[in-house]
Amino acid sequence: MFIPKGAKPQEKEIGKWGGLYVKHDGIELWGLAKLGTKATPAEIEKFGEKITNIPAKFWKNEDEGSGKGWEWFKSVQAKNDSTVVFGGYGVGPKGSYLLIIKTTSSDLEEHNVEYMKWYNSIKLN
Repeated sequence: MFIPKGAKPQEKEIGKWGGLYVKHDGIELWGLAKLGTKATPAEIEKFGEKITNIPAKFWKNEDEGSGKGWEWFKSVQAKNDSTVVFGGYGVGPKGSYLLIIKTTSSDLEEHNVEYMKWYNSIKLN
C-alpha cells in the first residue's frame, strides 16, 4: 500500500485493531488490522464508521470479490458534505483489515489518478 510522499506513518491502536495512521496535507490514511479474527462485514463497517465519523447511510459499495491475498474484500466510498472516505476492507488469511483514506471531494477529484493507484496497490501477502 502506497503512502503519501513525505508522510510520516505512526503506529496506531484502536481497541483490538492496530496498524498505521498517517495525517499529511489534509488527508488521513488508516491501514489497520485485527489479526487472528475473521470479522464480518458488519463488524468492520461499524469500526469504519467509528474512526471516520461518517454514518453507514453515506457508505456505498464500489466493488467486492476475492484475490490478491483476500478471502473476501469490499471497496467503498463514503461522502458526507465535503468529506470523502475511499478504500476497502475485508478478511485475509491472518485476520481482518481496514484500509482507507479520508480526504475532501475536491482533493479526490483533483488527484483521482493517485487515489486509484493507491487503491490498486493494496494486496495481502
